[in-house]
Formats: sequence, structure tokens, C-alpha cells
Amino acid sequence: LAALLRAHVIALLAPGAVVVLAGQRGGPRRMREVGLLLTGALLPLALAAAHNTAACGRLAGPVLNGGINLYLGNSAQARGLSMTPAGLDLERQPVGESLLAAQLGRGEVTPCEADRIWFAEARREILAHPARAFGLWVRKVWLHTQGWEISQVTPLGAWPREAPVLRGLWVPYTMIVALGLGGLVAALRFGSAAGAP
Repeated sequence: LAALLRAHVIALLAPGAVVVLAGQRGGPRRMREVGLLLTGALLPLALAAAHNTAACGRLAGPVLNGGINLYLGNSAQARGLSMTPAGLDLERQPVGESLLAAQLGRGEVTPCEADRIWFAEARREILAHPARAFGLWVRKVWLHTQGWEISQVTPLGAWPREAPVLRGLWVPYTMIVALGLGGLVAALRFGSAAGAP
């Protein structure tokens, strides 16, 4: 459910599955169920990453805007909130290749090149200022529990207008986080109780 609002949250399925399975004892059926869930959820990501890797000629993720997002989240101007520098149009160019080409004084930068360059710049910023990077990371983790931060990026009010059925399904992001954490704790307790002598 959290991945509906923040797509990257789907990556937490893998460590979450490990935590849940660690609380289970002797459950090949449970392992099979979790394996099917992970395969179904992560297969599209793996296919997209394989496509981008082939297109770029180097290891790449399922999207090519990871580099610019990492850079924007760790640059000197970063505050831990969503921000867009002047000259960057993320709707038209989510990889920011035109801005990068202008900064580098080049005629053109491909999305693959842009992703690689933004990653390198982000890495340089993180290594140069590790304490600031850690503080920004803590703030971003905290923001994952906040409902207000989502709407500054994706106004949720537009969703029910486009698809009225969503009016009956929408819940605050904070509630999704709370229910998810509660479900994880319940699964761990249930696993411990089931395996107890």
C-alpha cells in the first residue's frame, strides 16, 4: 500500500520478508508464499533494470532518475524536503539532461550519461559532508511517516477527481505507515508464538 504513494518503498519488501521469515520456524509453505510475493513484486523492477542496463551498457536501476534524485537530496541546497533547482523541469526531463548539458557546456547529454554523472556528484557530496548527509537521511526517514509531505509533491486531491472510486479507498499516508508497522510487529509475534514449545 505504501508503494502506491512512494513507488520506491517496494524495495523494502525484500528486507521486510527477511525479517518476517526470521520470526517463523519450520515454515516451507510460508517461505513459498513470501517467495511468490517477492517474485511478483520485484520481477517488473528487475526487467526494467535489465533493460536500462542493456541500453546504457553499464549496471543501471529500473529508472534513470535515481542519480538526480540522490544528488538533489544530498546537494548543498538540500533541506530534506522536495526541492527543484532553477532551470530543472522534472516533468519534461526527469533525468535533468538539459540542465546538466548546460552546466557542462555540452550540446547534449544522454539520460544514461546524466544518471551516471548525477550519481557521481551525489557520491562526492556525501563523502565530502557525511554528517550532513546522515542528517538529511534521518529527516527523510521521518518524512516517510508524514502525510503532509506527500501532497507537496503529488496532490492527492487530484486522484479522487480522476477516479471517483478512490474516494472510498484513500487513507492518510501516516495510517498506512502505522498499519504496516503494526502488521510487521504482529507477524513477528505470531511467528514467535507459533514456534514456541
